[in-house]
This record gives sequence, structure tokens and C-alpha cells, in this order.
Amino acid sequence: MAITHTIGLTFAKDGSSVTQFSSSESWDGEVNLDVTIAANASNFSVICPISSTNVKSVMIVASAAMTVVTKNGATTVDTFTFAANKPLLWQSGFPTTCPLTGDATTLSVTSTPGGSLKVCILENV
Repeated sequence: MAITHTIGLTFAKDGSSVTQFSSSESWDGEVNLDVTIAANASNFSVICPISSTNVKSVMIVASAAMTVVTKNGATTVDTFTFAANKPLLWQSGFPTTCPLTGDATTLSVTSTPGGSLKVCILENV
């Protein structure tokens, strides 16, 4: 059964008409996390298996300032610094490369205010 992720964006600027964009990808596997991160969390470990060559869609958003590090064992793979409610969005075919550059087994999360971290990754498994 195919799983579909759809990214939808709306853009408007002073006095202009609204431009809307939508992009969908469908594949057969996904990683979904909705984790509460405690205040003053430091390197809080979250299990998150990612095979970077199979990633087709990424949505990661934090409700507060957070640093999220993808790790493969003890090795750091990628580091993302999030501002509150400013998501990382990517899908196959976007004009940039996938932000997840290598395989990961866990996320290491640091946040002074704490909050929620949502991760949705679509993979071709």
C-alpha cells in the first residue's frame, strides 16, 4: 500500500495575489515521530532509523528552538538548528539535494525551552 506525503505552501506579498504550491510523493515506508522534548534537554536520544538513499520526502518541525543531530551510532551525520515553527521541507525532485546526507539510527536533540519535535520521512523500502 502506497503512503503519500503532500507538501502545500501558500505565498503572498504586499498587495499581490496569493501563489499556492503543492507537491506529493508516494512510496511504501515512512518514519513518523511526535516527541515531547523536556526543557533544558541536552543530547536527548530518539530512535530514528533513516536510510538516506531511500528518502523521498522530509518534514521536520520543532515547536521551539532546537538543535537536532542525526547520528549513525556515535557518528554525527547532519546537524539542523530549528527556530520555532520553521519547518525543514524537502521532496524528491526539489531543486536541492536531500538534507539527510547519510544513514542514521538516532536523533540527538538539544533544546533550552523544550517543546514538541515532529518528524515525517517517506522512504522507498
